[in-house]
Amino acid sequence: MLLSMSIYLYILILVQILAFGPTAVAGTLFTLSRSTNKNMVRYDVESNTDAKSPISVFWQMLEDDGAIEGLNRFERDIYGVELVSQESQKLIFKVKALPAYVFTVSKDRPAKAMLRLLGQEREVNRIFLQVSGGLFPSVKAIEIFCSALTAGGEEKIVLVPNGKDGWTESKSATL
Repeated sequence: MLLSMSIYLYILILVQILAFGPTAVAGTLFTLSRSTNKNMVRYDVESNTDAKSPISVFWQMLEDDGAIEGLNRFERDIYGVELVSQESQKLIFKVKALPAYVFTVSKDRPAKAMLRLLGQEREVNRIFLQVSGGLFPSVKAIEIFCSALTAGGEEKIVLVPNGKDGWTESKSATL
């Protein structure tokens, strides 16, 4: 019985690979979570960075069973990405909710998203949104956990809204 299940699973995996190709995800660039619950938005880069949509954005529902769900239209307008350019050696994109910040993914290191914060390039690990309010929540602060290229360890950079001009950046801690 166990042998027949193993053969069945092997055939099922083989059929998926033949039909859809091997998994195209090269890695997770970073995650975005919110203070409202444990669910997170994942930003993954495809192994074929020349694809029309080289960055996949989706929910990982940690409040439930960890299932993966796509973003709905409203969520894509907030958490989705805008591909700025696809050059020969790098991808440049923006998260729609943060249009002033430009992320760069080098094709020789595809599972790392770089972002200029406090005048220095940093590797983004995860983003945390401090939000308040009900149906239409407002963002009180954005915490970006990242690694500076010139220093060791993880840093937390905090962005707070400063009115019409955008965000004020400050280094909160080296973790």
